Formats: sequence, C-alpha cells, structure tokens
Amino acid sequence: VRLVITEWLFPEMAGLDLLKALKGKAPVIVVTTFAEKGSVMEALKNGAVDYIVKPFSIEQILKKIEQHTGK
Repeated sequence: VRLVITEWLFPEMAGLDLLKALKGKAPVIVVTTFAEKGSVMEALKNGAVDYIVKPFSIEQILKKIEQHTGK
C-alpha cells in the first residue's frame, strides 16, 4: 500500500484505532472536520503523516498525495 487517506471518525472504529493498526505499514493522511490542535497532534503522534481539515480543495489533497508518494 502506497498511501491511505482516511476519515478520523467511523461508526464502528475510531480513527485512532485504525492509525495504530496501520502504523509502520503505510503512510496515512487523516481527513476530518476536527481542526483542534489536540486532534492533529494525536493523529500525528499515532502514525499519521499528514492531516487535512475539511473542506479542502482538490489541489490541496493532490499536493499532500504527491508529498507522501512522490507521484
């Protein structure tokens, strides 16, 4: 897996649990409406390589993808 882009909230699993499960297996970009510094820091501390706050532009997400995959 080259890159995972995921939401922070799920109905049956917390984003934090997903980050912990994927840690070291694939880079993860979290996309969410939570812009609080604590949420960002928690995601980055637990394996996310980046954090995008909604709403976002297609240019913004493409730039992040390129940063983390080189493509």
